[in-house]
Amino acid sequence: MARRRETDTARFPEYEWLAANALRLRMDAGLSQAEVASRMGGIDQSYVSAVERMQINATLEVLSRLSFALNCSISELLTNNTV
Repeated sequence: MARRRETDTARFPEYEWLAANALRLRMDAGLSQAEVASRMGGIDQSYVSAVERMQINATLEVLSRLSFALNCSISELLTNNTV
């Protein structure tokens, strides 16, 4: 689905926002990484962990599945909530 790679947060801060938002939304929902992975259609828990650690170059399909699993919009995953 997506490649593991180093993320360039200086050029693409959205990676950092995605990681932080995914973690926050998962914790707010009281879900484990395994539960989110299951809701994403059987994706492995380590994949969800990699998203939260900015080690995944997520595709639109992954963002769509993640937003479904966390009951949020894709834009909510990619929004800078630190300001």
